[in-house]
Amino acid sequence: MLYRRNETGFRQIDNYTYLNVVVGNPCAYGKYPLDPKEDSADEHYIFDNGQVLVPLNDGTTLFGLDQFCLEYYYQRNSDTPIITPFMCFEPSIAETPNGQTKVLFYAIGLLISVPFLIATFIVYTAIPELNNLHGKSLACHVLCLAVAFFALALVQLTGETFPKDACIAVAFIIQFSFVACFFWLNVMCFDNWLNVTMHLRSGTTADQEKRYFIWYSLYAWGLPTLLLLFSLIMDLHPAVPSTYIKPRFGMDVCWFNSDQAALPYFYAPIGFIICVNGVLFIFTAKKLASTVQDTRTVVDISETNEFVTILDMKSRWLKYKKLFRLCFLLFVVMGLNWSMEVVSWLVDGSFGIWTVFDVINALQGVLVFCIFVLQRPVRKIVMRRIRALCGMSASDSPASSDSELQHFGP
Repeated sequence: MLYRRNETGFRQIDNYTYLNVVVGNPCAYGKYPLDPKEDSADEHYIFDNGQVLVPLNDGTTLFGLDQFCLEYYYQRNSDTPIITPFMCFEPSIAETPNGQTKVLFYAIGLLISVPFLIATFIVYTAIPELNNLHGKSLACHVLCLAVAFFALALVQLTGETFPKDACIAVAFIIQFSFVACFFWLNVMCFDNWLNVTMHLRSGTTADQEKRYFIWYSLYAWGLPTLLLLFSLIMDLHPAVPSTYIKPRFGMDVCWFNSDQAALPYFYAPIGFIICVNGVLFIFTAKKLASTVQDTRTVVDISETNEFVTILDMKSRWLKYKKLFRLCFLLFVVMGLNWSMEVVSWLVDGSFGIWTVFDVINALQGVLVFCIFVLQRPVRKIVMRRIRALCGMSASDSPASSDSELQHFGP
């Protein structure tokens, strides 16, 4: 016999019969109610053998007695309970013994990255020689990444013991931090393209860089903030219909309730930014490759009626080339890992090779520190500052460090 749930209970579609009752809770990993009044996708049918069919799920799978249970359920804005199936969650990777170990090591990797990201932030904000437009943008980027990594590690280590309200708040923090992180990477890519395209001959002044940074900040902080406000309204405002795609933070985990929910609020903006960065890198590389180097001629800058030697232009070309290489490395590290996250999800993440990408992803902070701090000339500038703070004489002369810095800073 076939039964269909309506707003008052179960309505018999065929001849009346009794259902066998099995007492107990078969759901070892939690459960969720089917409520067609809230979501039409939850429409379901119960057969007299105790199985449940949810047509909009896939239309073919029948859920057995070990996959659901019947419970009283209070619908929104209603004081009268109804009896509805509560479907069992499948065990996630994190709930298996191997998955728990993997989550633990991933969280530890994230926590290892955080001090390196903070160190990179301090280097590029505390040292005047590095606190230029590129340095400020990089500092904002690593700060966002540090906040996201710390919050993500906190959620993974606490698991289900995290309070629900705090869980929702942390989920929004993680979303905003990761999105802002990619927007600041986009700022660095765009600024490098702009310098190579427009300022290779004339360079930029300090006032221009200040104005640029103000506009970049409005862009890189403003758009993620608008996305955050939009997510808050869609997720928490009672006037938003339940049929709309909502983030549903904190329902099961301190993140989006499903990949479908994460798509418009997270993966789509990040994917778009990655594509834009790729296009900017192609244009920048073509411009750098087409720049003619000649140290024996003089080029007339008609806009300012000044003359600069090709040697000066070559110095700027070397600086932008180095910045291009560093930004490209950062783009590859982040883009490759996020791409592998998607591929791992598509293949169910069961192959051991994906663990390598998980480790690289968790240790991004270490890689960023190696790329932007340990390379010359930044390493020499940092060591010189440390020696000065410790009252030691620098082994490198200021002239030699400044000479190297001109190929990196403004």
